[in-house]
Parts: sequence; structure tokens; C-alpha cells
Amino acid sequence: MIRQWWPAQFLLFWSGVEPRSRTLSQVAARVAGALGRLTTVLLGIFMTMVGLAMTVTIVMLPLGVTIGLVGVAILLCGIFAPPMSTDG
Repeated sequence: MIRQWWPAQFLLFWSGVEPRSRTLSQVAARVAGALGRLTTVLLGIFMTMVGLAMTVTIVMLPLGVTIGLVGVAILLCGIFAPPMSTDG
């Protein structure tokens, strides 16, 4: 049987904590699952701000609008995407 939450198991191994209970493993799985979403949201905010800053100058306006819209799309995907569950 393949472990479905290998990032959580890696997090536990890396921190030196032994998974003695199922609850600790579940908490680690939720934290590992939230890290990807949090990274996506932060990347979307960053790209939106960079795009907004680039639109200040008329020379960078087309590139700034493009980067800003991609940032908004990434931000919305990070907020509203359904959770990725591998449970069958």
C-alpha cells in the first residue's frame, strides 16, 4: 500500500517526531496540505503587486497588466480551488 500523505510523513521525519498517534499524523497531513495552498495565495498576491507596480510606467504597461492578471488568476485558484484529496 502506497502512503498517500508522504509530505506529512516527511515533515514528521524531518522534524524528528515519531508518529505515535493517528491524530499527530492527521495534523501533519493538514499542515502539509495547507502549505501548498498558502504558497499559491502568497505567489498570487506577490504577482498582483508586481503587475500593479509595473503598470505605473507607460513602457511596462502591457507586461504589468499581463503579470497582474496572471497573479489574480493564481490568487483565485489558491483561494477557491477544491482541496486535493487522494482518498479513494
